[in-house]
Amino acid sequence: MHSPGTKVTGFIVLMIVQIILLALFWLFVRYGDEALPLAEGEELGEPHVSKYPHFQDVQVMIYIGFGFLMTFLRKYGYSATGYTLFLAALVVHWSILVKG
Repeated sequence: MHSPGTKVTGFIVLMIVQIILLALFWLFVRYGDEALPLAEGEELGEPHVSKYPHFQDVQVMIYIGFGFLMTFLRKYGYSATGYTLFLAALVVHWSILVKG
């Protein structure tokens, strides 16, 4: 069994990780020129439309497929879904930092 101190320690570690990620975002993440508003009469190009279906398939697999894969277990169903969503959120944060 887990002691109440273990839960508090895990929470503190996760909060420290979030604070570190927030500081890294503040230091290194900048909006690109494509995020700026368009001038009047300028049209938006769609260079990534061909990659979108593949991207969506992978997102559905990660968030829904892996999350609900272990929900048939009576004891670990909720934690499997929660840990999957938590880890996916951390990976999204990390990929934004790494890829820019």
